[in-house]
Amino acid sequence: MFKKYFKQITFLFFFILLVTLLFACQITASSQITNVTITIKANVKAQVYIGNIYKGDTPLTLNIGIGKYPLKLMANGYQTFETVITVSTTGPKEFSFTLQPVGTTNTTTTTTTTTSSDKARLIVKADIPCYIYSNNIRIGMTPLDVQMYPGTYEIKAEPTDKSYAPKTEKINLSKGQVLELNFKFLQPQPQLYSVTINSNVPAQVLINNNPVGNTPLTTNLAAGTYTITLNPLQGGYSSLTQTIVVSQPNQVFNFTLNPQLYSVTINSNVPAQVLINNNPVGNTPLTTNLKAGTYTITLNPLQGGYSSLTQTIVVSQPNQVFNFTLNAVTGNIIFNLPNDAKVFINGQLVQFKANSQMAFPAGTYTIRIEYHGLVVEKTITITANQTITISIGLNIIVS
Repeated sequence: MFKKYFKQITFLFFFILLVTLLFACQITASSQITNVTITIKANVKAQVYIGNIYKGDTPLTLNIGIGKYPLKLMANGYQTFETVITVSTTGPKEFSFTLQPVGTTNTTTTTTTTTSSDKARLIVKADIPCYIYSNNIRIGMTPLDVQMYPGTYEIKAEPTDKSYAPKTEKINLSKGQVLELNFKFLQPQPQLYSVTINSNVPAQVLINNNPVGNTPLTTNLAAGTYTITLNPLQGGYSSLTQTIVVSQPNQVFNFTLNPQLYSVTINSNVPAQVLINNNPVGNTPLTTNLKAGTYTITLNPLQGGYSSLTQTIVVSQPNQVFNFTLNAVTGNIIFNLPNDAKVFINGQLVQFKANSQMAFPAGTYTIRIEYHGLVVEKTITITANQTITISIGLNIIVS
C-alpha cells in the first residue's frame, strides 16, 4: 500500500514540476518577443537592403526586431536611396519613400508644405559628393531627400574626398516642414585681371617669391597686394623688390633696375685733380662708386713740373684700384764753365760736363758757382722744353 501511494505522489510531484518549468519557459520566451511587423514601400518597385542584406522588393512586409537599421533602396533608372529606420513597438509600422530619377535636381527650398501629416522632409545637397549622417548615423549620400520625424538632429556632411573637412548643422524639424540644407565646400574662383610687368633691362620676375617668367611679362592675378622681385638677366644691374596693388583689368607696371655700382680707387704719383668723362670728381687719392662700363680719366697735376694725363679705364668688378704716373716736364741747362768749377743747384753739388746738356724738371732753381775764390749765385726758372746756357764772368750769365 505504501509503495503504491509513494509512486503516485512521486509521479504527481514530477508532473507538477514539469508543468511549472514549461510555464516558466513560456513566460520567458513571451517576455523576449520583441519583433515588429513593418511594411516598406516606394514610389517604384525597388530592391530592399537592410544592413546591406537583400530582403526583397517593395512593397515588402518584414518581421524584424526593434532597433535602428540602415536601409537602402535600389531601382534601375533611379538614384540609390539610403536612410536609417527606427523600429519600435510604439513607432510607425509603415515606411514609404520616394526615389528620384537619375539626373534630376531637386531645387526645393525651405517651406511649410509636405505630403506627410506626421513627418518632416529633409533635403540635403552639397557642391561635392558627401555622406550624410543624422546624429552620427549614416542616412545616405548627397543629393538626399528623406522623410524624418519631427525633432532635433545634428546633420553632418562628410565629403568622400578626405582632403575636405566635414561640416555639421543642427536642425529642428517640425511636423509637415520641408527643410533644405546646402553644404558648400568649394571656394568661389576669384576674378582675375591681366597684369603686365616691364623693366628697363631683361629680368626674371618673382611674384610673392614664386618665379613666373621674364620681362616683359603678362599674367593673370586676382585683386590684391603682391610683392614683385626682379632679378636682372645681365650683369651690371641690381635686383629690385617692390609692392604692387592689383585692382582693375589691364594694369601695366614699369620698373627701372638701377645700375650696380662698384667701388673704384684712383691713385697718382703726385697729387692731381681727377676728371671722369670730363667731370671733376675730386683729387687723388680718390675712392668713388661707378657702374660697370668704360670711363675716360684725366689727371691734372696740382704741382708744377708734371704734365697732365688722360687714360681710359674699364670698371667690371668691385674694389678696383687704378694707379697712374704723371710724367715730369723738363727743360735743359748747358753749363759753359771750366771743368774745375763747382756748381751747386738748390744747395746740392752737381757733377756737370762742360758744354753738355743736363735735363731738369721745369721749375725754379738757385744756382751757385764757385771758381778759384769767386762765388756767384743766381735764381733761374726753367720752363718745359726750354734750354738755357750758364756761363760765368763777374756774375752768372744766362743765355
